[in-house]
Amino acid sequence: MKVPATAPITNQVTASVGKKETKPVKKTADIRKHKVVQGDTLSGISSQYGVSIADLKQHNKMTSDEVRLGQVLTISSS
Repeated sequence: MKVPATAPITNQVTASVGKKETKPVKKTADIRKHKVVQGDTLSGISSQYGVSIADLKQHNKMTSDEVRLGQVLTISSS
C-alpha cells in the first residue's frame, strides 16, 4: 500500500480494551554536506539539492550569497 506524501506518519497501538491509540512518529530531516568547488554558486547548489537559497543561507548562518572554494555547506531537506 502506497501512503501519500502528505499523509502524517503514525504508529497505531491497540490497547487491551480494544481502543486504538495513534502516536505520531517524528520524521528526521535528511542532512547532507556539500563542499564548494570551482564554479559553484549558491543558486546552483540550491537547485541541485532542491532547497531554497534562503534555507541554505539560514542553515549555514550566511549573510551574503557568496560561497568560498572549499567551504562545506550543510543541506537540510525536511
